[in-house]
Amino acid sequence: MQLRKVGNHKVWLSIDTVKTSGNSCHRIYELRFHKNQDWFAQMICTFKDNEIRLHWIQVTSKFQDLGYGTFLINQVLKYGKKVTACTHYGAIRFFIKHQFIPRPNKDNNTLLDLEWSPDWVKL
Repeated sequence: MQLRKVGNHKVWLSIDTVKTSGNSCHRIYELRFHKNQDWFAQMICTFKDNEIRLHWIQVTSKFQDLGYGTFLINQVLKYGKKVTACTHYGAIRFFIKHQFIPRPNKDNNTLLDLEWSPDWVKL
């Protein structure tokens, strides 16, 4: 666990890695105010050779709009790999803010597929 500064606050960042088959692994990122406290922000990703799949990102409602989601998503964008995700329309503002491009989901009209590429932006 690492103590990190996010905005005006110091928080604990934990990153747990779980090896999966082949060359991929799952990573769970969690933010806490104290080491022994439950997380208030969490992100779960799968890292593959040339791509990162974002499965989940959540900041509890009390701590939204304070930069914690941006801090988490930047933890994967800094790798400079293509990042993909899928979300409901309600969360699209967050992803567009971080330069993801939405595309219609072929299987479910209430979801959007999202993609971010290092070729499109400079961090």
